[in-house]
Amino acid sequence: MKLKPPSNGLSARANRRLSNAGIPAEKEAVLQALKTGALYPYFRQPLYGKKTHQEVCRWAGLDESFVSPTMMPSNWPLLSRRKIGLTSQAMDFFNSL
Repeated sequence: MKLKPPSNGLSARANRRLSNAGIPAEKEAVLQALKTGALYPYFRQPLYGKKTHQEVCRWAGLDESFVSPTMMPSNWPLLSRRKIGLTSQAMDFFNSL
């Protein structure tokens, strides 16, 4: 039996990622998580990727390419990113900004 996604407008995948991150699927909580960097593609939630980020940003009323001001700028040296343990996917994402 396939479960229906909650009627909040997000896909089942996006709701699952928010739940795994411990973030309630409410716009205010999601906005705060996005703005503080608690929810960011490939960073804190390994399965929260670019497409899910775009969906969540659209749902929350933000631009799909939203970058939290608390996240590191893409012009930081590559070595610094490696020292703090970012995955290669995350580094590729930062390089694409």
